Amino acid sequence: MNMEQIVSLGPELADFLDEFSDCFGRWEPRCHMAQYVRGQLSELPRKSVEPIALAAGIAPRTLQEFLRTDVWDHSRMRDRVQQIVVRDHDEPQRIGIIDDSGHPKKGRQTACVNRQYCGRSGKIDNCVISVHLTVSSFDTAFRAMVDSTPYLPNSWHEDRARCEKAGIPDDVVYRPKYDIALEQLDRAATNGLTFDWITADIWYSEKPRFLAGLLQRSQRFVLEIPRNLSCWSFDPGGQPSRPASTAENLCRHWLLTQVSRLFLSRQANRLRGEKSGGHAVPDPPSRERIDRLSPPAERGTPRPPAAHNASHPIPSGTHRHSPALPYPNNHNKSGTTRNQRRLPTLL
Repeated sequence: MNMEQIVSLGPELADFLDEFSDCFGRWEPRCHMAQYVRGQLSELPRKSVEPIALAAGIAPRTLQEFLRTDVWDHSRMRDRVQQIVVRDHDEPQRIGIIDDSGHPKKGRQTACVNRQYCGRSGKIDNCVISVHLTVSSFDTAFRAMVDSTPYLPNSWHEDRARCEKAGIPDDVVYRPKYDIALEQLDRAATNGLTFDWITADIWYSEKPRFLAGLLQRSQRFVLEIPRNLSCWSFDPGGQPSRPASTAENLCRHWLLTQVSRLFLSRQANRLRGEKSGGHAVPDPPSRERIDRLSPPAERGTPRPPAAHNASHPIPSGTHRHSPALPYPNNHNKSGTTRNQRRLPTLL
């Protein structure tokens, strides 16, 4: 959006931002929030603090202090965002996306910075990791991040003096990332924001405690898993009675099992005459059915031999073939005829 469009939305934007006014104790931070949001909506090529402040005609240090040292209620603003999503975006199939992101940093003074895998750089790097919860509509027309929590590495947790120097409160301790994600789901549910489906990447699917937490909350989910993940198709309990299989083998077994069940169900429907389309399936071939194929006057009586053309005598020693006739003797119980190929019978 350009500046003219942003200015034209001035009254509506002001009314929307007023919903967050109780998150600030003074009017100065409220004004800084409005300037920061307008910068995020603008067409600036870089939407960091300095370009936004220069475009708004204020000193960059002003916005830096707003984000770093100004006192405002982060938890209340997060809850308000989730409540607005519930009020204005009531989706029939709401999807929750759990993911973490790494932000490369230099030095050791930034809170929570540590050498760990960074998705942005694709390698072990000095970075800060945060866990995010995002909501999306089924058609992805609406998406919004509704929660974000920094991940405190265990090395920071064990060095409380370093945490105090970086401004990390004492109640912020080390927690696995999947525990942080489950806490975010609980906070969202407290504000009325529930999800029909949860999805996450392969790292979360390998954590049994995360999967158990989703099942405990009766939460449906779709997760990416590695093909060589060792797992069971049932709850093995404390002492598994059989070794675990790979996820790929379990999926193949499940698919073949469903194919077998589908075939058995189809055959059962055939026997009940409930084939798709409402058409009754004919009975297996029988002697009575074969008899009804002949004209009424000839039922049960053999046909006479075919007349031979005298102009073409049959050479001596040649076997005379009789036409295909019903074969009603005791040696042929199926009622088929000579020279007739027997069709296989469905179950």
